[in-house]
Amino acid sequence: MKKILLALVLALCCNPLFAQSLNASESDFSSEKINNPDEAAKASFPPTLKKVPASIEKKLLGKHKFSLQWISWDYFGSVNISKLAESTYRCVGKQLSKENDDYIYIDGKLEVINAQELLFNGSIRTKIHHINGGKEYEKTGTHLFKATKGRKFWRMQDMEDPDGSTDYVDIFFK
Repeated sequence: MKKILLALVLALCCNPLFAQSLNASESDFSSEKINNPDEAAKASFPPTLKKVPASIEKKLLGKHKFSLQWISWDYFGSVNISKLAESTYRCVGKQLSKENDDYIYIDGKLEVINAQELLFNGSIRTKIHHINGGKEYEKTGTHLFKATKGRKFWRMQDMEDPDGSTDYVDIFFK
């Protein structure tokens, strides 16, 4: 029995994640961050447009419905997309649950690849009561939003949440 207990203690202490958690402060666990491996990830996406055609910009600018399926398919939040520079846009919004304290917030910059693909760089913070122990988790960095198969929304392509479930984060066309 002592040998089993000793082996368990050694296994835990030698695990880098366990050792790291022993050195972390409580504030390190208030919001789990899910980062892209590095900003070099942006280079793996198609290039963005230097000049966005008026037809795409018209579809992009303004208020859009915004949703995460865990919150609701029946009611939506919203995002506002405004122009920052020639081909860079600001995207800010949220969806709040009407039933509990679940939420999703988005804040960052968008660049256009084409009418079906947007490159987002910023922060997406989510808190869902049955995911990640009910704690907030945050995705930062560069993420692709894509409209596929004739859909009338752009869906974030990085869909995995901390529990391995699938998040459908959607920005709807106007």
